[in-house]
Amino acid sequence: GGFYFIMESNQSFKYRILDKNDKGDQKDIGSGRLVLSRISLKYWSEGTVLEMIFGRGLDNVMDNIKEKTGRRLFTHNGFVDTLAVNGLIGLLLLLFFLFYLLISIFVNKGKKSYRLALAFYFGYISFQTTQGGAAFPMDLFIVSVLNLLNKEAEGSIY
Repeated sequence: GGFYFIMESNQSFKYRILDKNDKGDQKDIGSGRLVLSRISLKYWSEGTVLEMIFGRGLDNVMDNIKEKTGRRLFTHNGFVDTLAVNGLIGLLLLLFFLFYLLISIFVNKGKKSYRLALAFYFGYISFQTTQGGAAFPMDLFIVSVLNLLNKEAEGSIY
């Protein structure tokens, strides 16, 4: 969809996401998303069984990244952050929620708001993959679109 189009049509964006320079070579300076993700995944995997199940906590994950990079950051990937911070349980709950959300959108395929809801769903997935975190206006808007789809399904509008 949209993310693929941007990756293929905007070389600067693609190289920033993939941590490459204008010649297409890997570099040490860039967005750092892949490096940050690797650091957090390694930190999560080196935890105790309980830490792997329940997570290592946001402050601990960010402190580990600071120890490795000199900057206190999060990974800019919502899925990796969720795994490192909230463990397997947090990641599984997030994936279950996203799967359930997608099913609830597909169930309403014939409704007027279906395409809009689907676009926002994949926009949210793209956001979590490339930035992570929470953006309240985006969350509020996607909830509004999903509510509109739900109201259509109930027959209370249109």
